[in-house]
Amino acid sequence: MLDTKHLARAAALAIGLAGAQAAVAASVTYSGSGNYRGDQDLMPLASGDAVVLGTAQGVAAISTTPPSILELRCSGMGIATAQGEVGSVFYCTFVDPASTMDAFDVKGIERGDASTLEVVGGSGRWAGASGTGTLTRVQEWSDGGSFEITLTIDTP
Repeated sequence: MLDTKHLARAAALAIGLAGAQAAVAASVTYSGSGNYRGDQDLMPLASGDAVVLGTAQGVAAISTTPPSILELRCSGMGIATAQGEVGSVFYCTFVDPASTMDAFDVKGIERGDASTLEVVGGSGRWAGASGTGTLTRVQEWSDGGSFEITLTIDTP
């Protein structure tokens, strides 16, 4: 049973923890680059367009101090028109391999070589993350490519 002395300690601890949580809240802008390798499946449509299903894995280096190397896994679906235009929606998870508990997720909307990103959650140091960003393809090869990324991540 809690007496007044223990209740006061518990209240002080709770206030201290709440203050620590508030101090952790941050909005941080990261920039970086990465490489990926992926697989695609095409489903031709009668119109000449094609549905594209894709998965990718890779690494990204982002501007933390010291820089962080993150593993990434992505999956998405889009359409390639007969005129050569491509658009897709994809989801990626970025994981810190040093602590697999530290990860964040993004939803991307691709138009051509550029994508807009929305941070849609995370775990560990990115728990409850939200934010926005961009991803631009820099180079492509037959089974992958390289990209530049900028993200502003807000944590509670």
